[in-house]
Amino acid sequence: MIGFMPEPYPDELMYSVLSRYHKMSGHLVYRASAEELFKDPLARPDLEFVNRYTEEVLSVLGMDMETLVRNHTMFPAS
Repeated sequence: MIGFMPEPYPDELMYSVLSRYHKMSGHLVYRASAEELFKDPLARPDLEFVNRYTEEVLSVLGMDMETLVRNHTMFPAS
């Protein structure tokens, strides 16, 4: 269960938000964060584009997938 999620800055990549989450969560290993954040816990975070996140992550972020992709990935630049 996700107790918190850092507020994404206006032009911040989702990868950076996830990095801040991992650091603030206190998890010692990447896998613990991945199991909370990704639909596929074996996935590695994509630096420039997007992963499939759980519905809980999207609700805590307060945005839908389209908004996340448009504002927090490199997709609009490609």
